[in-house]
Amino acid sequence: MEIGKFLSKDLVGHSLSFLLVWTLISRALKQAQKEILKQEQEEPLILRAFKQAQKKISQLKPCGICMENKPIEKMFKSRNCSHSFCEDCVARFLAVKIQEKKATIKCPDPNCNSNFDTQQCISIIPKDVFERWGDALVDSMFGSKKIYCPFKDCSAMLVNDGNEVVRITECPHCHRLFCAQCQVPWHTEVDCREFQILKKGGPRKDLDLMALELAKKKKWKRCPRCNFYVEKKGGCNHIRCSYKVFVILCGHQFCYGCGSKWKNNFHECA
Repeated sequence: MEIGKFLSKDLVGHSLSFLLVWTLISRALKQAQKEILKQEQEEPLILRAFKQAQKKISQLKPCGICMENKPIEKMFKSRNCSHSFCEDCVARFLAVKIQEKKATIKCPDPNCNSNFDTQQCISIIPKDVFERWGDALVDSMFGSKKIYCPFKDCSAMLVNDGNEVVRITECPHCHRLFCAQCQVPWHTEVDCREFQILKKGGPRKDLDLMALELAKKKKWKRCPRCNFYVEKKGGCNHIRCSYKVFVILCGHQFCYGCGSKWKNNFHECA
């Protein structure tokens, strides 16, 4: 029975309840849906496949890097420009640039000078890659002013915000002393120049460092000719070096006080 016929003038004239009207309209809509479904089922399969393909194509977009059509939901559009690329290509592109320690990374389009937004990229790159990007940004901001505590159980990052040369430094985190120039635990009784010489000395550097510290503590002097350490047990400052290289005696005479060459029996320190 059609709605128009059912809703006669007599019935309209009466006060119909809302429920009755709603029920009749719902039935009419269901009938219409059945008719539409019936038409879709009778539609040729090839035509339906063609329509579905058209729908999928309309939801694809070409990537500016790999040039392949990718679903729109898999595309990455930078906030700072109008270019878009697929997420996979952007992730690989960022990983390469971060590996090169680039702090600011520009859009891959050769004609674009805009930079990628770091916050926008966090969802498409792995956590470790994003952390390396952060390290690159820190390096670019602080450069040579950035140092790390050399103790492995601390490794806190510190920044020298002054212009003076800093050597002995106390880490504000672990409160241990270290040399900011050599970036090692503080080398007691050895200056930075001597430490760097010993540092390049190969496997004997630890023994050499101990010997140097002992020489300073005992106030030994170096022979100006052969650089061999000499210790004065007593007597005057007139020293004759007895160090031998194979069978050759050094024999250099110098003043133990000032290190200058001994000229006569009445030498005076300068």
